[in-house]
This record gives sequence, C-alpha cells and structure tokens, in this order.
Amino acid sequence: MSALIPSVRLNVRPTLQKSYFTSELFVNAARSDIDNLLSTFDLHVEGQPQPYAEFKHVWVKEGWSLVHLYIWDDSARDEYFRTLFRLFLERINQDEEEVLQIGALFGLYTLYETQAHIQSLHRLEHISIPIDTLQHLHTLSEACENPEFTPYILYILNNFLSNDVFHIIPDSTLHPYAPTVLPRSFIIRKDEEDMTLENQRHEGNPDSEEVATTTTATTRYTRGGITKSDRDRTGRAKWASLNDWVDEIAPKLGMQDMGGGGGRDGAREEYETTKKDVLDVLPVSVEELAEKNALDRLKALLHPSFSPTTIAQTAVVVPSNSAEENTGNVSTSRTGIMSPSEGIDTFERVMRKTGAGVLRDQWEDTANT
Repeated sequence: MSALIPSVRLNVRPTLQKSYFTSELFVNAARSDIDNLLSTFDLHVEGQPQPYAEFKHVWVKEGWSLVHLYIWDDSARDEYFRTLFRLFLERINQDEEEVLQIGALFGLYTLYETQAHIQSLHRLEHISIPIDTLQHLHTLSEACENPEFTPYILYILNNFLSNDVFHIIPDSTLHPYAPTVLPRSFIIRKDEEDMTLENQRHEGNPDSEEVATTTTATTRYTRGGITKSDRDRTGRAKWASLNDWVDEIAPKLGMQDMGGGGGRDGAREEYETTKKDVLDVLPVSVEELAEKNALDRLKALLHPSFSPTTIAQTAVVVPSNSAEENTGNVSTSRTGIMSPSEGIDTFERVMRKTGAGVLRDQWEDTANT
C-alpha cells in the first residue's frame, strides 16, 4: 500500500521577500560593507598610478566579487540590486571626501558591469539616479582635485550615458525613490526592550512594572513595521517643527504670537472696536426681537409633535434609575452636559434678567447666577 501513496516534491526554492532588502537588517549591513570597501580603497589608492586597478584588487579582497551569487530569485534580485545601486549613489555627494566619491563611482560601475549576461539570471538594465547627483558627477569630472581620477570618471560617465544606463529621476530633495527613506522598516529586538525596562526599574519608575506586563500586548504596527507610538512621536515632532516655523515666520509677516490667540497684529482690537460701534447703533429692541425669535425656534424643536429621533439629535440622553427616566426628561446630573431643555430655560432666564445679553457678552456671567 505504501507504493500507492503519492510522493510530493516541492520544486520551489526558499527565497527572501523583497521587503527584506529595504529593511534595517539588510540596509545597515550593506552600508557597513560599502563603508569598509571605500575606506580600504582610500588607504591603498594613494600614490597608485592606476587607481581603478587598485580598486578591483580591493573589491576582490573584500569579497564583493561574490555579490552576484547571493540572490537568485528574479523579484528579490531586482530589489537587491536596486538597493545596492542606491546605497553607492548616496555616497556621491559634496559632503563626502573626493576619494570616497570616486570609490563609490567605481563600485557602482563594477557592480553594474559584472552582472551576468545569461537568461537564467535577472539583470538590471538601468540605474535610477537623481538629476542633482548626475550634475554633481559632471562637476566632479571637470574640477577633480586629483587629475589621475579624471579619465576614469569621464569614461564611466560616457559609458553609462551612451548606453542609456542612467534612468534620470527628479532632484533628491524631492525624495523620488521608493521607498523614500532607507531603511524602510526596523526590527524591535527583545534584548533592547528588556534592557530599557530594566533601566526603568533601577531608576525607580513606578510605571515600569505595568509597562513590562503590557508592552507585548499593546505594541501595534503600521505598514513598513513602524509602531504606532513611533508614528505618533514623528507626528508630534512634525507639529512642533511647524510651530517653530510659524513662530519664526510670524514677525516677518507682521503677525503676533500665533499660539496665544493674538492673530494678526491689532486684529482683536480692531474687532472689539468694530463690535462696540455696531452695538452702539443697534437698537436694543431689534436685539430683543432676534433673540425672542431664536428662542421660539428652539422651543419648537422640543415640541411634543416632533419625533423622538429629532429630539435625540439635539440632546445627550444619560441612562438613569431616577424618575426622570420615566417622564422622558433628559438628565444631566451624571455628565454635566446641558440638555436642550435646560439650555433653553437658561437662555430664557437670561433674557428676562437683562432683556438682551448674548450679543453684549452678558450671557456667561448671568447664566451662572
């Protein structure tokens, strides 16, 4: 009977997901390897008549000659090389030392040109490069402090441009890559979390025990592996940055402190003056008539002919065991929220005391008496 049992053989190789190559695990390690490559090249290139030959020697010595043999799946291989190309290009900027920039250009050229030319292995035909980085490379080729590098820079640029290797994208300040920032996701390590909680205990934090018991249960993640607390922290930082910018730009626009409610310089004083002028010419009888009409309309909303749905839309009903629940009145003793009927009664009481008080800022003082 065992011969009748079909044998199942999966013809699928295990592979890494594309998101791994934009995560902290890969990006940080790749940046470290690139930094070691460029630093070693910087140490050995001085005084060498053929700098690229020395770079190739360092390339092989540091193990980069095997870089094409790590990933075989087409989808993962595509993201793998895109990330490596991007990490080399990020080292080509005016803040880097010139030798390190040349080394990054050599690395980019070598990584691209040593791709396999066989159908069974995926090959990237283009390198996405921000337009400001390409302009910087042209400037570097024209004003290189080390003239022995100039022919190599010109050759690489001519080779890439003539073969349409560069896929030019917008300026790097516009964050044209996807994802916009590397690494895209981060790993929360258990040992680091435990160490933080242990430090809180040593510092006498009374909430540390509660945090220790609820950390695992309350951690929530958004897309990209970022926790919601990190997202909230980033939002608060951006909000603080916006407030700082407003405080900085307000004096230039002739404005007062935006956070204190002052608004544009003199706007509140102008409003108070204009309001006073209007009240001086506005007859009290007109104000009394307007407030009486408003009161009548509010009373009409609570007329028995209206449906309970209409009343519920304008009231906050609080369940209660008192007699008020049986009479249909709205209770506010447990919430402190004024119901529509109580608000109308207060409004009417104010009108009887002052004649007219809402527009003349007498409402709040009288309502509390």
